[in-house]
Amino acid sequence: MNKGITNTLTLSLKSLRWASTPSVQRLALILLLGVCVSLALPFFSSNVPTVSEFDAIPAMLCLGLGLILLVQSPMITPRSSDYAVAIALALLLVIPSFQGALIVLFFVGLWVGIRALASEQSSRDCGAQSHQALPVRRLATRNSALILMVCSAQALTILYALKWFTEPVLALDANMVAALLQLVTGTGHAVGNVYFGPSDHQVLMLRNCSSLPAIMSAFACWFAIARWHHVAFSLREVTVVSLLLISALLLNVLRLFSMGLTMEWHTWWHSPTGEDTYLFLSAALTLSIIFWGTRYAKTEFTH
Repeated sequence: MNKGITNTLTLSLKSLRWASTPSVQRLALILLLGVCVSLALPFFSSNVPTVSEFDAIPAMLCLGLGLILLVQSPMITPRSSDYAVAIALALLLVIPSFQGALIVLFFVGLWVGIRALASEQSSRDCGAQSHQALPVRRLATRNSALILMVCSAQALTILYALKWFTEPVLALDANMVAALLQLVTGTGHAVGNVYFGPSDHQVLMLRNCSSLPAIMSAFACWFAIARWHHVAFSLREVTVVSLLLISALLLNVLRLFSMGLTMEWHTWWHSPTGEDTYLFLSAALTLSIIFWGTRYAKTEFTH
């Protein structure tokens, strides 16, 4: 009982000290909380973004892990330029724009990453070499910055790729599905983002049918969790990422393939049961590969 009270008081004092000490991390945290609010507001209005526009699950996962790593990282003393950057990003965040919030998220990550590298270089120049745990904590700052930037980049890539290049992106999926239908059934061809199978119906692919959101979301989840576990960049990580992306693509292509076989499959996949089944299979497959991948790819970080 006493130990629990002591730990609670210790944690409270550490949190109070962290919040009261000026740092780049404290400035970034305020901005990131504003980004979270800006990204969440559309879900409480009639302008809810579709999954193809914004997948909230990997975004919130990335933001959560990035925030925790940011809080755990060694404090960086702010300069006057840091306050100027924070004010500029805060003013940009005030503008009611979903894309603007994602852009702010990217620049917060870039800003934290640049300041982390500058702080490390300054420590080396001063000959400051403390205990062995410090490099790992410094790594948390860089990983936090990378996670935030990748989170923003993947959301913006999906958003603008399916906005500016809708038909070419969807045509890639349609041609893969048509090729699979041709291989399995002997009948299948695609015209733009429409594909035909052995049945007497045609399937018009819309943005929510694209494999791009599933692929990019799976990559964002892996990147955030891998950096959280300090997985070093290596050929093993390339193997895991390749398997993850191919699995996400294959699952969606098989779903679209079944839609081209019969109208019953098409109707079922668009029903609440079918949509929930696809989401469950996608999440289970992604998490299973990530769980295995972190064990397979993780190597001890060395300097």
